[in-house]
Amino acid sequence: MLSQKDTFTLANGQKIPCVGFGTWQTPSGETAVKAVRCALDAGYTHIDTAQAYENEQSVGKGIRLNGVPRKDLFILSLRKKAYRRSQISKAASAMRRTRIRRTSET
Repeated sequence: MLSQKDTFTLANGQKIPCVGFGTWQTPSGETAVKAVRCALDAGYTHIDTAQAYENEQSVGKGIRLNGVPRKDLFILSLRKKAYRRSQISKAASAMRRTRIRRTSET
């Protein structure tokens, strides 16, 4: 069984934790903020969210409030291809407000 300490090695040599904390069906707002903070406190360093979950801003707030350095985290946020530019721009603005930066895509 995989643990939080086990990793996969990506093509670029980066290591990503095998086990991540998923935020699907986590309601936006204080519930998501607390859930993410608890996950980080429990040792998770891989957080998964998506535009379709509509909780990215709350996930970001939980990350920021927890205080774990961004460089120590893997944050995956899936974007829906069918989204219009205005929706993508809105999600990017929400991420900027929470001071989360996207890693470059390879």
